[in-house]
Amino acid sequence: MDKTVIFHIPHDGNQLEESLMSSVIVDREKFLHYHDKMRDTDATLFVPESVDAKILKFEVSRLLCDVERFIGDNEIMEKYGMGFCYERVYDGTVIKKINSQLKDSTYVLYAEHHRKLDELVKEAAENIVLIDLHSFSKELIVHQTIEKNLPDICIGFDDLSLSVKDTVLSAFLENGFSVDVNYPYQGSMIPNCILSKEVNKNLISFMIEVNKDCYIIDGKTDTLCIEKIRNAIQTILQSI
Repeated sequence: MDKTVIFHIPHDGNQLEESLMSSVIVDREKFLHYHDKMRDTDATLFVPESVDAKILKFEVSRLLCDVERFIGDNEIMEKYGMGFCYERVYDGTVIKKINSQLKDSTYVLYAEHHRKLDELVKEAAENIVLIDLHSFSKELIVHQTIEKNLPDICIGFDDLSLSVKDTVLSAFLENGFSVDVNYPYQGSMIPNCILSKEVNKNLISFMIEVNKDCYIIDGKTDTLCIEKIRNAIQTILQSI
Protein backbone atom coordinates (compact mmCIF):
# COMPACT_ATOMS: atom_id res chain seq x y z
CA MET A 1 0.00 0.00 0.00
CA ASP A 2 1.31 3.40 -1.01
CA LYS A 3 1.35 5.48 2.17
CA THR A 4 2.93 8.50 3.77
CA VAL A 5 4.08 8.33 7.40
CA ILE A 6 4.02 11.56 9.41
CA PHE A 7 5.47 11.90 12.90
CA HIS A 8 3.98 14.84 14.80
CA ILE A 9 6.03 16.04 17.79
CA PRO A 10 4.36 19.09 19.39
CA HIS A 11 5.86 19.26 22.90
CA ASP A 12 9.59 18.55 22.59
CA GLY A 13 10.45 22.09 21.52
CA ASN A 14 13.20 23.84 23.43
CA GLN A 15 13.26 27.30 21.87
CA LEU A 16 12.27 30.33 23.94
CA GLU A 17 10.72 32.83 21.52
CA GLU A 18 11.92 36.16 22.89
CA SER A 19 8.91 38.07 21.57
CA LEU A 20 6.73 35.89 23.83
CA MET A 21 9.13 35.65 26.76
CA SER A 22 8.48 39.31 27.54
CA SER A 23 5.11 38.18 28.97
CA VAL A 24 6.72 35.88 31.56
CA ILE A 25 6.31 37.16 35.13
CA VAL A 26 8.32 34.50 37.00
CA ASP A 27 12.11 34.57 36.95
CA ARG A 28 13.80 32.80 34.05
CA GLU A 29 15.17 29.99 36.22
CA LYS A 30 11.69 29.15 37.52
CA PHE A 31 10.25 29.31 34.00
CA LEU A 32 12.93 26.90 32.75
CA HIS A 33 12.14 24.57 35.66
CA TYR A 34 8.51 24.35 34.54
CA HIS A 35 9.57 24.09 30.90
CA ASP A 36 11.75 21.08 31.69
CA LYS A 37 8.98 19.46 33.75
CA MET A 38 6.32 19.87 31.08
CA ARG A 39 8.38 19.28 27.97
CA ASP A 40 8.08 15.86 26.27
CA THR A 41 11.79 15.39 26.79
CA ASP A 42 13.56 13.73 23.83
CA ALA A 43 10.30 12.47 22.30
CA THR A 44 11.97 13.17 18.96
CA LEU A 45 14.27 10.20 19.67
CA PHE A 46 11.29 7.82 19.46
CA VAL A 47 11.33 8.08 15.65
CA PRO A 48 13.09 5.03 14.12
CA GLU A 49 16.06 6.13 12.03
CA SER A 50 15.35 3.62 9.27
CA VAL A 51 11.75 4.70 8.62
CA ASP A 52 10.96 6.83 5.55
CA ALA A 53 8.76 9.50 7.09
CA LYS A 54 7.95 13.18 7.34
CA ILE A 55 8.64 14.74 10.73
CA LEU A 56 6.90 17.86 11.98
CA LYS A 57 8.30 19.09 15.27
CA PHE A 58 7.21 22.30 16.94
CA GLU A 59 10.47 23.87 18.09
CA VAL A 60 9.10 26.42 20.58
CA SER A 61 8.44 25.62 24.25
CA ARG A 62 4.85 24.49 24.84
CA LEU A 63 4.68 26.97 27.72
CA LEU A 64 4.83 29.76 25.15
CA CYS A 65 2.55 28.12 22.57
CA ASP A 66 0.77 24.78 22.80
CA VAL A 67 -0.16 23.73 19.27
CA GLU A 68 -2.24 20.74 20.40
CA ARG A 69 -4.84 22.77 22.24
CA PHE A 70 -8.09 23.78 20.59
CA ILE A 71 -8.84 27.46 20.20
CA GLY A 72 -11.67 28.89 22.29
CA ASP A 73 -14.38 27.28 24.40
CA ASN A 74 -13.85 23.81 22.91
CA GLU A 75 -10.59 23.53 24.85
CA ILE A 76 -11.23 22.12 28.34
CA MET A 77 -7.79 23.24 29.60
CA GLU A 78 -8.68 26.90 29.09
CA LYS A 79 -10.49 26.85 32.43
CA TYR A 80 -7.18 25.93 34.10
CA GLY A 81 -5.30 28.71 32.32
CA MET A 82 -3.55 26.15 30.12
CA GLY A 83 -4.97 26.73 26.65
CA PHE A 84 -2.86 27.38 23.56
CA CYS A 85 -1.41 30.43 25.35
CA TYR A 86 -0.54 29.32 28.89
CA GLU A 87 -1.22 31.62 31.82
CA ARG A 88 -0.65 28.93 34.46
CA VAL A 89 1.21 25.64 34.76
CA TYR A 90 0.22 22.28 36.23
CA ASP A 91 0.52 23.33 39.90
CA GLY A 92 -1.51 26.50 39.41
CA THR A 93 1.43 28.94 39.34
CA VAL A 94 0.79 31.98 37.13
CA ILE A 95 3.75 32.24 34.75
CA LYS A 96 2.63 34.84 32.19
CA LYS A 97 0.64 38.03 31.96
CA ILE A 98 -1.96 37.38 29.26
CA ASN A 99 -3.49 40.06 27.04
CA SER A 100 -5.01 40.17 23.56
CA GLN A 101 -1.73 41.24 21.95
CA LEU A 102 0.10 38.24 23.42
CA LYS A 103 -2.66 35.87 22.29
CA ASP A 104 -2.50 37.30 18.78
CA SER A 105 1.30 36.87 18.64
CA THR A 106 1.04 33.34 20.01
CA TYR A 107 -1.66 32.45 17.51
CA VAL A 108 0.65 33.39 14.62
CA LEU A 109 3.00 30.56 15.67
CA TYR A 110 0.09 28.22 16.30
CA ALA A 111 -1.49 28.83 12.91
CA GLU A 112 1.80 28.45 11.05
CA HIS A 113 2.42 25.06 12.62
CA HIS A 114 -1.03 23.82 11.60
CA ARG A 115 -0.53 25.23 8.10
CA LYS A 116 2.63 23.12 7.82
CA LEU A 117 0.78 20.03 9.01
CA ASP A 118 -2.00 20.61 6.49
CA GLU A 119 0.58 21.01 3.71
CA LEU A 120 2.17 17.68 4.63
CA VAL A 121 -1.25 16.03 4.41
CA LYS A 122 -2.07 17.66 1.08
CA GLU A 123 1.26 16.53 -0.40
CA ALA A 124 0.97 13.01 1.03
CA ALA A 125 -0.18 9.80 -0.61
CA GLU A 126 -3.85 8.81 -0.41
CA ASN A 127 -3.09 6.66 2.65
CA ILE A 128 -1.57 8.47 5.65
CA VAL A 129 -0.31 7.17 8.98
CA LEU A 130 0.08 9.99 11.50
CA ILE A 131 1.83 9.15 14.76
CA ASP A 132 1.54 11.76 17.51
CA LEU A 133 4.56 11.41 19.83
CA HIS A 134 4.43 12.44 23.50
CA SER A 135 5.65 11.52 26.97
CA PHE A 136 4.03 11.90 30.39
CA SER A 137 4.85 11.80 34.08
CA LYS A 138 2.69 10.99 37.09
CA GLU A 139 3.66 14.25 38.74
CA LEU A 140 1.87 16.29 36.08
CA ILE A 141 -1.39 14.33 35.90
CA VAL A 142 -4.38 15.73 37.77
CA HIS A 143 -4.55 13.43 40.81
CA GLN A 144 -8.32 12.96 40.62
CA THR A 145 -8.05 11.48 37.11
CA ILE A 146 -5.72 8.64 38.13
CA GLU A 147 -8.05 5.64 38.26
CA LYS A 148 -5.50 2.80 38.26
CA ASN A 149 -1.81 2.07 37.81
CA LEU A 150 -0.22 4.09 35.03
CA PRO A 151 1.08 2.10 32.03
CA ASP A 152 4.50 2.35 30.43
CA ILE A 153 2.79 3.27 27.18
CA CYS A 154 -0.53 5.02 26.61
CA ILE A 155 -1.97 4.70 23.11
CA GLY A 156 -4.53 7.32 22.15
CA PHE A 157 -7.07 6.47 19.48
CA ASP A 158 -10.10 8.11 17.98
CA ASP A 159 -12.91 6.01 16.54
CA LEU A 160 -11.58 6.25 12.97
CA SER A 161 -8.32 4.45 13.77
CA LEU A 162 -9.43 1.63 16.08
CA SER A 163 -8.84 -0.90 13.27
CA VAL A 164 -5.10 -0.86 14.05
CA LYS A 165 -5.47 -1.02 17.85
CA ASP A 166 -4.46 -4.68 18.23
CA THR A 167 -1.43 -4.23 15.97
CA VAL A 168 -0.19 -1.21 17.91
CA LEU A 169 -0.72 -2.77 21.33
CA SER A 170 0.93 -6.06 20.35
CA ALA A 171 4.08 -4.31 19.12
CA PHE A 172 4.65 -2.60 22.46
CA LEU A 173 3.70 -5.65 24.53
CA GLU A 174 6.20 -7.76 22.57
CA ASN A 175 8.91 -5.24 23.49
CA GLY A 176 8.18 -5.64 27.19
CA PHE A 177 6.02 -2.61 27.90
CA SER A 178 2.74 -2.42 29.78
CA VAL A 179 0.14 -0.70 27.60
CA ASP A 180 -3.25 0.94 28.03
CA VAL A 181 -5.66 2.56 25.56
CA ASN A 182 -6.81 6.18 26.05
CA TYR A 183 -5.49 6.22 29.62
CA PRO A 184 -4.30 8.47 31.14
CA TYR A 185 -4.68 10.52 27.92
CA GLN A 186 -6.93 9.95 24.96
CA GLY A 187 -7.35 10.68 21.28
CA SER A 188 -4.84 11.72 18.65
CA MET A 189 -4.06 14.61 16.33
CA ILE A 190 -6.37 15.02 13.33
CA PRO A 191 -5.13 17.70 10.89
CA ASN A 192 -7.47 20.63 10.28
CA CYS A 193 -7.76 19.95 6.56
CA ILE A 194 -9.08 16.45 7.35
CA LEU A 195 -11.47 17.68 10.04
CA SER A 196 -12.90 20.33 7.70
CA LYS A 197 -13.10 17.77 4.86
CA GLU A 198 -11.05 20.08 2.67
CA VAL A 199 -8.93 16.99 1.99
CA ASN A 200 -10.39 13.52 1.57
CA LYS A 201 -7.68 10.94 2.27
CA ASN A 202 -7.43 7.74 4.26
CA LEU A 203 -5.98 8.74 7.62
CA ILE A 204 -4.87 6.50 10.46
CA SER A 205 -3.83 8.57 13.46
CA PHE A 206 -2.78 7.40 16.88
CA MET A 207 -0.93 8.91 19.80
CA ILE A 208 1.98 7.29 21.62
CA GLU A 209 2.53 8.60 25.16
CA VAL A 210 5.60 7.15 26.89
CA ASN A 211 5.85 7.20 30.68
CA LYS A 212 8.97 9.17 31.57
CA ASP A 213 9.74 6.66 34.32
CA CYS A 214 10.50 4.16 31.53
CA TYR A 215 13.03 6.09 29.50
CA ILE A 216 14.49 8.76 31.78
CA ILE A 217 16.65 7.20 34.47
CA ASP A 218 18.40 9.45 37.00
CA GLY A 219 17.78 12.41 34.72
CA LYS A 220 19.29 10.77 31.65
CA THR A 221 17.67 9.25 28.57
CA ASP A 222 17.96 5.46 28.57
CA THR A 223 19.16 4.35 25.12
CA LEU A 224 17.96 0.74 25.57
CA CYS A 225 14.40 1.86 26.24
CA ILE A 226 14.51 4.26 23.30
CA GLU A 227 15.60 1.40 21.06
CA LYS A 228 12.69 -0.75 22.23
CA ILE A 229 10.26 2.08 21.48
CA ARG A 230 11.75 2.48 18.02
CA ASN A 231 11.51 -1.27 17.42
CA ALA A 232 7.83 -1.26 18.35
CA ILE A 233 7.06 1.67 16.06
CA GLN A 234 8.95 0.09 13.19
CA THR A 235 7.01 -3.16 13.65
CA ILE A 236 3.74 -1.25 13.60
CA LEU A 237 4.59 0.57 10.38
CA GLN A 238 5.60 -2.67 8.70
CA SER A 239 2.22 -4.19 9.63
CA ILE A 240 -0.24 -1.47 8.62
